[in-house]
Amino acid sequence: MTHFPKIATPAVAALALIISASAAFATPTVTIAKPGSGMPIDDFKSQMAAFNPSEVSDLANAKTITVIKYDTAWTGSPKADKPGTDNMQAMQLLTVDASQIDQLRAAIKANTAATKVLSENNIAVSNLVDIVSDGAGNVSLYVS
Repeated sequence: MTHFPKIATPAVAALALIISASAAFATPTVTIAKPGSGMPIDDFKSQMAAFNPSEVSDLANAKTITVIKYDTAWTGSPKADKPGTDNMQAMQLLTVDASQIDQLRAAIKANTAATKVLSENNIAVSNLVDIVSDGAGNVSLYVS
């Protein structure tokens, strides 16, 4: 019986290592948001106005990902919307913040882990408009 502790301690340590390693390689839970689930447009404008490189890393390490379709993220139809509505403002951001979108896409392409997360979920880098992260493993992707 004196041999059990000598064997059990390394076995428990190995099991803990395997469990922690599998958690590190776990794929994130991905859901598709319902139409109208976009963040308030004024908050989104602020989010889009500046490229945040840490969100690329957050995507690569995400636990949960919510995919928000850009053309339905805000209520109403972009074709039917009148100037000033949330949908129309969001569509205008695609032009206004084009350089930030390009920076984001270039950073994603440079990060193999983030690119892998997108490809595993059939999301083309060229369709990504923005990443919003809460810093705790929850990421929202705005895709066109």
